[in-house]
Amino acid sequence: MSYKKSDQTDLSDRTDRKFQHRNHLSMESGRKPIVRLQFIALVLCLASWAGLSVAAGDDAAFRVHGRSCRVEIRIHPDAVTMPYMPFSIEMDFAALLRSGGVDGAFAPLSVLVTRVLDDGSEVLVPHALSEDFAWETRGMVSWVITQSDHLRYRVYFDSRINGPYPQPETIPLIGIGDNFRYNRPGGTDPLQAMEAGVPASADFDGDGLVDLVRPTSWSSTWGQPWFTIWFWRNIGTNAVPVYADFVPLYADGKPIDNHYGGCALYDWDRDGVLDLLTSDGVYRNTGAVGPMGAPVLTRLCDMPALSVKGEPYRFLIGILDHDGDGVSDAFYMFSRVHYDYEGPPPRNFIQGALWRKVNRAGPDETPVFDREEPVLRGGELWTEACVVTGFCDMDRDGDLDLIGNNQPLDRIPSIPQYVYWPNTAEKGGVPVYGKAMLIPSGTNMGSYTILEVDNAAYQGLFLQDGYRVRYRAFTGKELPGEIPGYEDRGFLMQHNARCAVQGFGGVEVADFEGDGDWDILSGDEFGLMWLIKNIGANSDPVFAPAEQVYASGEPIRVMRWHYIQDGNPEYYLGQTKPRYADWDADGDFDLLTGNNTNRLVWFENTGTRSAPEFTRSELVRVEDDALAFAWRCQPAVADWEGDGLTDLVTLDKEERLCLFLRYREDDQLRLHPGSPLLHESGTPLKTKNPEACDWDSDGDWDLIGQAGDFGKGGPAFYENAGSNADPIFKDAVRLHCMGKEITLSAHEHSFATVDWYGTGQLDLVCGAESGWFYFFRRPALEANLCEIFSEGTGISIGVVERVGRQS
Repeated sequence: MSYKKSDQTDLSDRTDRKFQHRNHLSMESGRKPIVRLQFIALVLCLASWAGLSVAAGDDAAFRVHGRSCRVEIRIHPDAVTMPYMPFSIEMDFAALLRSGGVDGAFAPLSVLVTRVLDDGSEVLVPHALSEDFAWETRGMVSWVITQSDHLRYRVYFDSRINGPYPQPETIPLIGIGDNFRYNRPGGTDPLQAMEAGVPASADFDGDGLVDLVRPTSWSSTWGQPWFTIWFWRNIGTNAVPVYADFVPLYADGKPIDNHYGGCALYDWDRDGVLDLLTSDGVYRNTGAVGPMGAPVLTRLCDMPALSVKGEPYRFLIGILDHDGDGVSDAFYMFSRVHYDYEGPPPRNFIQGALWRKVNRAGPDETPVFDREEPVLRGGELWTEACVVTGFCDMDRDGDLDLIGNNQPLDRIPSIPQYVYWPNTAEKGGVPVYGKAMLIPSGTNMGSYTILEVDNAAYQGLFLQDGYRVRYRAFTGKELPGEIPGYEDRGFLMQHNARCAVQGFGGVEVADFEGDGDWDILSGDEFGLMWLIKNIGANSDPVFAPAEQVYASGEPIRVMRWHYIQDGNPEYYLGQTKPRYADWDADGDFDLLTGNNTNRLVWFENTGTRSAPEFTRSELVRVEDDALAFAWRCQPAVADWEGDGLTDLVTLDKEERLCLFLRYREDDQLRLHPGSPLLHESGTPLKTKNPEACDWDSDGDWDLIGQAGDFGKGGPAFYENAGSNADPIFKDAVRLHCMGKEITLSAHEHSFATVDWYGTGQLDLVCGAESGWFYFFRRPALEANLCEIFSEGTGISIGVVERVGRQS
């Protein structure tokens, strides 16, 4: 649902516009521009500061921080058409440092942006750096032009020689497809990435602290590559690890591709430094670190191909000596989805297989893998309902057992549980694994990974709980509700993480408690409902840790198996997709959610608008039919007729997008059967996860919904060319950001429209499979701002000036 409210700051300074444009000063002879205005939809990180004011002509504060150079940027008045306009400029800082005569490599964390006031003094402007700066000196610097007369800025920067520079406490919301951040100063939140294999922990950058390396499926922000490997640097201690923001790992100038391939850390070339191995390649760790602290890698060789073919999921889960012969072999987990709907129980979600690449090299030699074999009892290939993800001496008899996960489809409640296969061989003999056994108290949220960790920071188990990583330390003690011998120590935590839920974020933006700030509501893959409360302001949002939403004293969880026992591979999932609206017309806001069934569920608010309290769920019915809707669809809610009742727009059981109007009968609110919404051609709309809003501000209800093929879909605008009484819709128009079509994930997106800054135009917030939330300001969706802010037309760029200390 769309809301509008104003949250603008009254800033009255005016800018001196007597600035001579010097286009030739932004060029090096024979080179590309070193400063170029450009907009890109994905700005990730990295630097924002607050609270610093610098007097006119005073460079002392910048000398203290070690900034040696600056460039001034002036924006032409006609280019800024509304408050809170996103702005990005591509800058080649290596070239700029050379132009300023400064030695040394560029330091991304040195970047500061200021706005110059009328009297020449400066105030710091929160900014963000694009992901490019993890490995390159050229990338995007972005900030928000909060007022139309804020037109004069300076970008300060320096070399690594003059560092180090502190990590930023906050990263601002720009509106070009970037993620919401928690932005609590000093705050930590669970580290998250959508799984694509098991995480690895070790000192990967050579600083003595245990880092984390983890493959992931989707990109962090729009426009970045999918299926890569990320590095989280430990900026805490080994006793209390805390991780910096991730850095995507590159080799030889390219991101390391990892399409459901897994990874491991292993000293391949025996030089005392851990290298990165994937299912397909070996990447040598050079011992150097990049500008954001990640190890510099180069591709050394291919990993030998497995002959096992035809399975979509093949993960390298480790290189280790599992049989005590002093030689490390490579282990690959295979899994496949098993769609047996009609057969007798057990009807299982997952089939798994574990294969070993045998290493014929000596104990201290570079591995040579020349044959492969299955690693299961009796040579059995596939395990039903179970997947092996690691090794651990679970029964503590001195040898390594297999550990993994069980995905039940016939148990109620259908809750995955960790399992192990005991090594039944005589001590020192060739491992022989028995039948899988459930690990006591080993239930989990739904992700399948469990593995043993033993290093300077962790001695115990890593478990993927949802898309987060939970650590259970080995204590040898029996504790109630815990895996025997292990104690739960909570999630791995990251400094200033992205606001997130556990995958398949079904997003809704709402003023949850009526306090004037926009909050984030979302469902997730595992059926939970989350509130991420804005404890800052709309102009500068700060978010509290994500908290579960409760009903009748228990966390809301809507699962497929609550309603259907059908053996579907997603039986144990929920995929909740909420809307927040006054469903029962009593003046407060209720929760209505789609999910992984063809039911819609609502939770009545029996509290107040400012203090919501929800009761247990009820099914939404059309007349008396609770099965009138499509599967796995987020509904749209709107007072379509203007009669004070909340109506419904969603797919019906024939997957036609329909308008379900509310009416009163015998003091009861009921739904009319759905009326299909039609294109101008007369064919029914079939867009998924619609959002109803007046996108073009012409007084009638339009729709934002998903359009496009699998893997290429994204948000689209469906304009109502008729009226609310007689709607007719134009064909989908895919939304673009900075001129580029938006696609955030393969299967589906969710959408919420909101006038975030109170400017009178709706912005767009998208949820996606990653579990993160993507913010698109309306100016970035409406026009190609690269053209609006072109050099000489929209902006003027000055020369590099030397300030601060000399290198």
